[in-house]
Amino acid sequence: MYSGRINGVYDFAIVGDILKDHLDSDRLYIEEIGDDSLVLIVPKDHPLANKKIVTLEDVLKQPIITLTDDYGITTSLKKALAASGVRYEDLNIAYIVGDFFSQINGVSNGMGVAITSYIAACRACEVGLIKIKKSEGFRCDRKIFFVATKLSMESRRMREYADFITSKGRQLFEDFQRQCELVYYL
Repeated sequence: MYSGRINGVYDFAIVGDILKDHLDSDRLYIEEIGDDSLVLIVPKDHPLANKKIVTLEDVLKQPIITLTDDYGITTSLKKALAASGVRYEDLNIAYIVGDFFSQINGVSNGMGVAITSYIAACRACEVGLIKIKKSEGFRCDRKIFFVATKLSMESRRMREYADFITSKGRQLFEDFQRQCELVYYL
């Protein structure tokens, strides 16, 4: 997440989740740069891959591959599950992995299913490694943010750099959404 950013280790961070306590922080500069969503990914030959409607109850019965707690995606997942009336502890967590690539690889090799970032999963779906499914009753939208300290944003060079990153980031998200919209929910 962005705890390193808050502690002054990094100049900025791009994050998919911001703790409520930090949204009103006097120290942080936060700017939204795009949208993502959490999606269910399954092996291409999994029984859920061809099911028209996948429910959250269906997902709870599956072995889940999740990311470590230091990923904003895990915080987003916990919030999305709670908003959907499910506790994170109710998941049948089979594996906890340290990066998106391991998560997608585990799913594509039939080790379980996962709820992860659409951005992370889109290309793997496009090349046939996995399938992306919509899970009925699951509230899954999330925002992506640029985060820096307000103090660092007082520097003209840092401000120019931040403006460059946020504008290119917005363009990247727009381009990505256009390119990948056909992959969603295959």
